[in-house]
Amino acid sequence: MEIREALLLGALLHDIGKLYQRAFSRRIEELPPLAGEGEAVHLRFTHRFIQSLVPKPFRGCLPFALRHPRPTDRLEAIVHLADRACGGVVADDRQERGWLRSMLAPPSEGGEDFVIAPRLRTGRKDFFPVTSVADQAYGVLWQGLCRDLEERAKEEAFGRYFDTLVALLEKYTATVPASVPARGCDSLPLFDHLRSTAGCADALYRYAMEKGWTKGIVGEPLDDVLEAWWREPAFSLLLVRVESDPSFSFPETDACDSRAFQKIASRHLCLDLLRESVATQVEGRLGLTRAARLWTTRGEFAWIVPNLSGISDRIDELAGRLGRGLLRSWRGRIVLAMGQGETSLEGLARGVPQLYAQAWRDLERNRLRIFAGSLRDPEELHFPLGGGGETALSIELDRNHSGVFLRFEGDRPPSGGGDFASISLGAHEWIFWRSGGGEASGAAGRVLLNPTESERLMGIPTTFLFQPYAVPDRSPSQLAGMAGVHLRGRTPTSHHLPRFALLRLEIEGVEECFAETPGTIAHRSALLGEIATFFPSLVAHAQGICLLPVEGEGYGVWVIGPWSEVLDEACRIHDRWERFCGRGDLVLKGGGGIFAPETALEAAASIVAKRTEESERGLCFAEGEVSWENLERVISLGDRLADAVCRLGYRRLPRNFLAELNELWPRKSHPKTFPRFLHAVARSTPDPAISRLLLEELPHFFDENLIPLLVTYTTLKTGRLRTLPAGIQRGTRGRRRTE
Repeated sequence: MEIREALLLGALLHDIGKLYQRAFSRRIEELPPLAGEGEAVHLRFTHRFIQSLVPKPFRGCLPFALRHPRPTDRLEAIVHLADRACGGVVADDRQERGWLRSMLAPPSEGGEDFVIAPRLRTGRKDFFPVTSVADQAYGVLWQGLCRDLEERAKEEAFGRYFDTLVALLEKYTATVPASVPARGCDSLPLFDHLRSTAGCADALYRYAMEKGWTKGIVGEPLDDVLEAWWREPAFSLLLVRVESDPSFSFPETDACDSRAFQKIASRHLCLDLLRESVATQVEGRLGLTRAARLWTTRGEFAWIVPNLSGISDRIDELAGRLGRGLLRSWRGRIVLAMGQGETSLEGLARGVPQLYAQAWRDLERNRLRIFAGSLRDPEELHFPLGGGGETALSIELDRNHSGVFLRFEGDRPPSGGGDFASISLGAHEWIFWRSGGGEASGAAGRVLLNPTESERLMGIPTTFLFQPYAVPDRSPSQLAGMAGVHLRGRTPTSHHLPRFALLRLEIEGVEECFAETPGTIAHRSALLGEIATFFPSLVAHAQGICLLPVEGEGYGVWVIGPWSEVLDEACRIHDRWERFCGRGDLVLKGGGGIFAPETALEAAASIVAKRTEESERGLCFAEGEVSWENLERVISLGDRLADAVCRLGYRRLPRNFLAELNELWPRKSHPKTFPRFLHAVARSTPDPAISRLLLEELPHFFDENLIPLLVTYTTLKTGRLRTLPAGIQRGTRGRRRTE
């Protein structure tokens, strides 16, 4: 186990014994005291927890977890300092009875106070009071945590185990107070304290390793080291906002297509999924763990990032790449902004209002820079000015990338005769009218104008947003493209070949599970949270497809995209469901279909919805229900067949392999046809391994009615039906000859 992994896991579990202390306060005396740690009661069970429930390869975290109150070396001091910085609370006078908030909680809109985290909005009801009833509730939470951890005791990959552990701690400790005072005073949630301590410790370790501070001098006082590190500007608060126009909706299209697509997307276009995808890419590019994310609220993410050399360049490169992706896929309707605020452990312990304000100012300054950097080539994006349809605003990037120009178009040009306003991307971010007039500053994705009196009389607003025109699209494929769906692949020679797939997945049995589950609100809220975050957590895998929430249902998702990617994503979803969320009383089912480009989305959605209702535990396609296992077999064999077909010649087969297989299916009542065809395919395949595979697998696909699905999948993988190469003619007996 690497040192960073041990330190990270030890910081995450350093106070886990407090949950046991809450649950079994009367039995805690039965635990043997640790040497030198007799007064720290929760450490006794933290030791037992790690020894019994953490897999043996990961128990190197034990010294970091147990010695965080009194470190003995520099590495242990990192966890000690992180614990100090992330353990502060502050009283919120807006709440009665001295409600306490975490110092790392997201600020309110004013930036001065602390607000309740999203999962704690119900107030004190989410915390168990210290009574006999609470002891029983804490015991249920503790037993559930131990039970779920025992199921993952054989996990060998640290990254997967750590992510699973973070999810389980959020499930069982998000409503448990972090402190254990004698009279049960509330404090920040235990999960917030554990997660932020782990994220802060990991960032401080990476910073100290780069500076070469982890190896100390023999006899050096550790207190001096702690004092120096406490004031070192080792961190940054990274803010990322993904915003959209509040009035954004689908463009007006044909009546049936517009209604169907709005019904599928429920007018939100999977914005939450898109934000989670952006967050996943940020964490992957910067090397951050899930514990480094402090909060996710109102479309805003916050991470603790180490101030490493080159980290700013990586953030700028990431912002440009994400900005270009959003601009290309969403045409400016969804914008990205990033900002940083530098701080030390001492500043972090004081709370985030001042640090948040610093990061927010940087985020405001970066909005226009990220937007301009996203426009690689000279192009124009049109935006309405607001207050009427006669005046419009367009933004274009000049050819030498020295500035962004705002141009007013329409019957009401600005006063003074000038039709341009320039945004300088240099040190002075100001906008000046070329011909004089008003003056404005660019920030926050808005341009705040100070118009002259004549401009006010003309109705030019003082504030306008970067909002694009809704350009009408008429075809479903174009409409899917506006949702970020790129239908890749070669153009089929026949319009009957499928181009895109529509899949609907649902989780059934949630309400029944709630009705049958005895216990507390914590059980149900934990289960609901686990289900609600299941689909958004998968968006990182979706590269060429689009995931859309099902209207009116919190446990379903639509998947649109190329057929091969949709099948792959369905298998990933089912695999993750079985490994992490599978329960006997919860069922993941779905329906799907493959459709030609000219198919109306309303018709496709109705077909898929009907098949979803007919399915039980698998996927229901045109030829009946397909299990998840068979779906994986189709993908596996289809990929190999696609590779074989691309290398197939016309030496012995008079017709294309897929066309022959497709024509065979309607004549399935003739059993003598199939063996002859199998041997013909085997002889014509240049790869012996593929030949053996076909002879072994195709009979099972024939018996289980999977031939149409296999043909469709392989056809899409190959792109089109093969035609005879130029210069090749068929003989009378099916042989080829070259002219």
